[in-house]
Amino acid sequence: MVESNNHEVTRTDRVQLATIARVLKRRRWVILGPAILGLALAFAVTWLAPPKYVATAKLLRQNTTFDKVLFGVRVFEFSEPRANVIAAAGQVKLGNVVEGVAAELGGRRTDAELVDMVKVTPAVESDLILIAAESTDPIEAADVANAFARGFIKIRQDRAQSALAEARSQVEAELAALEPEEQGGTRENALETRRERLLAFESVQTGGYEVAAPAAAPTSAATFGAPVSGIVAGVAGAIFGLLFALALQTLDSRARHRDDVTASLGVPVLAEVPIARHSGNLEPYRVLRSNLRFLEQDRRVRSLVITSSVANEGKTHTAVRLARSLAISGAVVVLVEGDLRRPSLESTLGITCRKGLTDLVLGEAQIDEVLRPLDGETHGRLHFLPPGPLPPNPAELLGSAEALAVFAALAARFDYLIIDAPPILPVPDVLELATAADGIITVARLNLVRSEEIRRARDRLQRGGLRPLGVIVAG
Repeated sequence: MVESNNHEVTRTDRVQLATIARVLKRRRWVILGPAILGLALAFAVTWLAPPKYVATAKLLRQNTTFDKVLFGVRVFEFSEPRANVIAAAGQVKLGNVVEGVAAELGGRRTDAELVDMVKVTPAVESDLILIAAESTDPIEAADVANAFARGFIKIRQDRAQSALAEARSQVEAELAALEPEEQGGTRENALETRRERLLAFESVQTGGYEVAAPAAAPTSAATFGAPVSGIVAGVAGAIFGLLFALALQTLDSRARHRDDVTASLGVPVLAEVPIARHSGNLEPYRVLRSNLRFLEQDRRVRSLVITSSVANEGKTHTAVRLARSLAISGAVVVLVEGDLRRPSLESTLGITCRKGLTDLVLGEAQIDEVLRPLDGETHGRLHFLPPGPLPPNPAELLGSAEALAVFAALAARFDYLIIDAPPILPVPDVLELATAADGIITVARLNLVRSEEIRRARDRLQRGGLRPLGVIVAG
């Protein structure tokens, strides 16, 4: 049992892989089209667009201790150096910095353009701030990056010096407010020392950052070259095409290959036949005839119901050609119109009859009165039983004891009884006809019937305790 289950799983996996391969092959242009288009557009854009250059200026966080030497404590420092670098990086593109850069560059760029040109990255592990400027002009890229670096340092320097100057002014105010008896004393000396230290620290203040490496005009473009851009665009296009192909496959569930049919129906393919209605090629039906004889090794297969899941799958033409092939091989065959709702055998064969199957079932005619021999290469071995007047209740008529007796009499008189039945899904007539036959053969037309319709037809037959002998794939 375990080996059987493993074999079934392996077979299912093979069917799924084969289905995926067929989908990829059938939708190959849906997949390749966007990939080729993306590739072409990428090459066109890369070759036509001007190259972009990137110049990078590096700012280093200073770790000087002037404030500690002068005051005994660190005045201008975050408690966490990494936070210092990250916070400082966020200040590089502030409005006052951008305004200073625009002024330094002589108004060649607007503030918004300058902001878009620059990317600021904090490198916290090395206490660096990287200012990268992108432009189609390598010299401009370097100028912009260096201007932002200088502007950032200048703003920080001005802020620090302003804070120190304010502190020094407060000290000087305290000195000016000393009482006469305090002058020359300890308090005056302390304030004077503090004022001198603030003045000294103010003169050496740099804002905590210095230019570690100014930006240099790059000699090569930083944008992707045509090959890299083409590969990226091609892969992106292929992925889009693949997703689109899968979406199409999901929306369009029509059976496209014989494996789609067998996977949905669960029975073997007895033959693959063309869909051309006027084709005289009976070779596929000789294959079908041979396969029927193989089936007869296990059971009697002389009366057959030919049906399909839905209409227009070619079951009527298949029934005619199968009957003709059997008759040519020497068998005596009767072809019965079992569709008492929308019969089509008469128009297919090009004959018109007033009496037929319904007259036999109702006891209003004898078999010899309604049978029509079909001349030609069958040499009188092929006969046709027309439908007769169409009844108001076809299913009840076909499931009656009288109908079963008619079909039994036909099966006893002829080597083969071929019944052209209605489709399975629209009406229940097939379930009634199946009780009078040795087996059912379904016809599935590729690119027309949907896999879901095949599965629904299979389920309807299974609920009636029926399983087709096999399927004829038309396409």
